[in-house]
Amino acid sequence: MHARPLGAGMDPDVRPDQRVRDAAGDPLDAGTLENDRVLDLAPLDETAGADGRVRADEGVADLRTRADDCGAANRRADELRAGLIEAPGRGFDRIFTTADEISTRDGRRTFSSGATQSLLPLIRYVRRCTVASDRLFVAGDMPELYVLTERPFAGGQPALRGGFFETDEDQRRVVARLHAQRVPLVVVLTEGDAASFRIVMADLNQRYEPVRDFEMRNHSPVRLLRSRSVPSTGVDAALGLPCYR
Repeated sequence: MHARPLGAGMDPDVRPDQRVRDAAGDPLDAGTLENDRVLDLAPLDETAGADGRVRADEGVADLRTRADDCGAANRRADELRAGLIEAPGRGFDRIFTTADEISTRDGRRTFSSGATQSLLPLIRYVRRCTVASDRLFVAGDMPELYVLTERPFAGGQPALRGGFFETDEDQRRVVARLHAQRVPLVVVLTEGDAASFRIVMADLNQRYEPVRDFEMRNHSPVRLLRSRSVPSTGVDAALGLPCYR
């Protein structure tokens, strides 16, 4: 190889077999050589053939980074194929793990919010001290309590929400159903729309009595009422409240 950089000569009479660094000088060629970004792309062995191509056993000085500069050409491909195969498996593992967490009783993912989770003492009490056929009535808008306590809703209406089934006729229907069902416990949300259901709340105040308030995170306390007509069978050892099992 020549120590001086490649330069264009001034001899335009290029013979068909003239090679790079010919004694007469390189041809005048203003075009950019291929890969002109590297220092010297001339063949290492200047005995390249007339057609300018490099023979099978000759190397070309090329400082460019290969397709995979971190290893063998097929190594990255193998890693990519492995990732594509493993990725769906990891996704399904995540789905199954999340499903297990949701289905775990009282697990962190069971609760829709920290407020609901803070009512866990109340939720566990209802489970312990009522039977599966007993109904629970929530005076307010928190239907998830039925799911968490594993008790069906009473009165034919899972929530007292303003603007929904709020007419006097609707409320009398709820009251009639409450009278026909065994509903030993009622949960009243002290904030919300329950107070606007005057007929329902008047009936609850007449037939139930308050036994305890439960703190709910970032909200007003939740009030637990007990039936005046459904006899209790004992006292809950944990909270000292009546049991109906």
